[in-house]
Amino acid sequence: MAGHGGRGAAEAGACPAELGQAILAGALVLAGRVLSYDADPVRRWSADRADCSSFVQRVLCGAGVVACEPGPGHRNAWSARAFATRDDVFVTVGAAEACPGDVLVQGGFVTAADGVTRWKAHCGVFRQRAHPGLLHGVSMGRRGPVVNGVWGAAPPRGHYPFGAGLLVRRLRSCEPTAAEAGPTLPPSASRGRGERQRAVTW
Repeated sequence: MAGHGGRGAAEAGACPAELGQAILAGALVLAGRVLSYDADPVRRWSADRADCSSFVQRVLCGAGVVACEPGPGHRNAWSARAFATRDDVFVTVGAAEACPGDVLVQGGFVTAADGVTRWKAHCGVFRQRAHPGLLHGVSMGRRGPVVNGVWGAAPPRGHYPFGAGLLVRRLRSCEPTAAEAGPTLPPSASRGRGERQRAVTW
């Protein structure tokens, strides 16, 4: 997946600032409520538990984003890959144009000992700029909620791996409609023929 580049805020059709601020405010409120990281498909929706993707989805749903309504039985559960690839709902903008409430997705490919290639990613909500070229975001990490995580560089400058793989994703409209088709990795993230792929979240 391409990093820092993007189509720009003007071409993206930026959502009103009040929506972005509502998303950010919701992220900060939820960060104060969730206590434990949990990637279990059922438990991650508990009031005091979340993983990074359910955290972001709950924040967007709370701000009125229709496409992120989890639905009955949480059948419309989003993954970090969905936030990175659902171009019917989001558009990528440059990191320099990030606005509060944009979704951050940072990831890359790793090949495990079993030969399976996986795309690992972390997602959160943009809060403010950090040092030059870096962003602060709110997310749910394995050790609990983080309200000033540093994105855009791998450790030690940043807090998460695959710093060069940062995507800043902006809602195309205030009320996007859920699409029938599932997410697929874009061509820039495709792998060689014969390699098996799976997507996972930290």
